[in-house]
Amino acid sequence: MKIIHVTTHAGNGGDWQIIKHLTECIRKRGVSVEICGAAVTGKDGSTIELPLNRGFSGLIKSVARFPKDRLPDIFHAHSTAGIVFCIMVCVCSFSMRPILYTHHIDYKNSKIKRIFKIILYKSIWGVHVNSSSSARSFSDQFLFKYDDIKVIFIGVDEGRILPKGERLCPRYRKKLQIKEGAFVFGYVGRVDCEKNVEGLVEAFSEVCSESTFLMIAGDGPLRVELEAMVSKNGLGARVGFVGHIADVENFYRSIDCLVLPSSARETFGLVVVEAALCGVPTLRTNLAGASDQIIDGWSGYICEPDLQSIKQGLKRVLSDRDNLKYVGINARKTMREKFDSARMTDEFIELYENALER
Repeated sequence: MKIIHVTTHAGNGGDWQIIKHLTECIRKRGVSVEICGAAVTGKDGSTIELPLNRGFSGLIKSVARFPKDRLPDIFHAHSTAGIVFCIMVCVCSFSMRPILYTHHIDYKNSKIKRIFKIILYKSIWGVHVNSSSSARSFSDQFLFKYDDIKVIFIGVDEGRILPKGERLCPRYRKKLQIKEGAFVFGYVGRVDCEKNVEGLVEAFSEVCSESTFLMIAGDGPLRVELEAMVSKNGLGARVGFVGHIADVENFYRSIDCLVLPSSARETFGLVVVEAALCGVPTLRTNLAGASDQIIDGWSGYICEPDLQSIKQGLKRVLSDRDNLKYVGINARKTMREKFDSARMTDEFIELYENALER
């Protein structure tokens, strides 16, 4: 069996991390897997570089450049443009292949776009989503029966992640000169409008005391603006930026609670799973994946995606400090049970095999 994952662009976001990890897990089972799309060269051992991020002209060029002797048994697309590419390659090759689509994120669609996507999604073999809430949203938006959407939770490589107390690395606390015993909130991800990091900083500045800190890991278009805002409001001593980091598990071990403040949409929130496996609970907004990842108050905290609710969420975490260790233990237990890589791999291989049988 040979699979080709098709991505519009291999960036540093959660969707690329999911593709990369799934590819690694499937290959370990002896399945041939390739990745094609923009910026994939050098990020994986077997790739086909194509300009799928260049709009319609990039799509046409990608179809023309795709080596027809490398047709897979199954195409696994991770974007709408990826689906169109897969269909066009099959038509041009006079050889239809099953196409599986993973729906990572919800975008606002015009009426015309929505109708186009409904037709497109119903023309392929199957649709996969990463959470039950995403399945409900997809079903409502694109007129799919809920039972026709395959929900497979994304697993995380637990081998590189240990609970916080087992191998504490305070390097990031030292880097930002945070006093021992201080309470630290953390954020990991892109620094942009969708992630609402600005809202997190504003909420933090209004409700958190001088003995509480916020560490922000990641880069993005709003970082410079956000750093200026922090400096202007005199928060430089309590809000620190560490940029893009490779050893993210050690960052988790340097914080007491992760915050995922996304305001509009979220792919899944893979960082929540990673932090939990380190024994660190999360306060996250009630978007895609939240109800699958967190039992509110038991294995983490959920708030609505508005400024006032995020403020209340931060206050709630701080007032629950004495129980935070146990919330972290519950979070780790939940993630180990639900987001296991071996289980994920089994379910995807079964899905691929079903596609080939039909």
